[in-house]
Amino acid sequence: MGSALEWLDRVRQTVRALRGPAAALRSAISLRIVSALMLIAVVAGCGGLPRTPLPVDHMLDAQIPGIPGIRSFGMKHSPAFQANLVQSIQAEREDVY
Repeated sequence: MGSALEWLDRVRQTVRALRGPAAALRSAISLRIVSALMLIAVVAGCGGLPRTPLPVDHMLDAQIPGIPGIRSFGMKHSPAFQANLVQSIQAEREDVY
């Protein structure tokens, strides 16, 4: 039993010696490269996609296709928002409250 444990210990020491500091350095460099690539991907995001902003003179008329009256401003009364709010309240079930 003792000789098997000694043999296993020698195998472990040999593996550590073969790996050595070079393997640790390669691992650290690989980790840094992967971290840098992930940081670049997160920071870049969708920044490379072309963007065509809405002209300022069309800001009040802008709509999302299929969802009329979706845009409104907080200080301005919006009949579409008011109608949607009433519809939402009427659609609520009594057992929710």
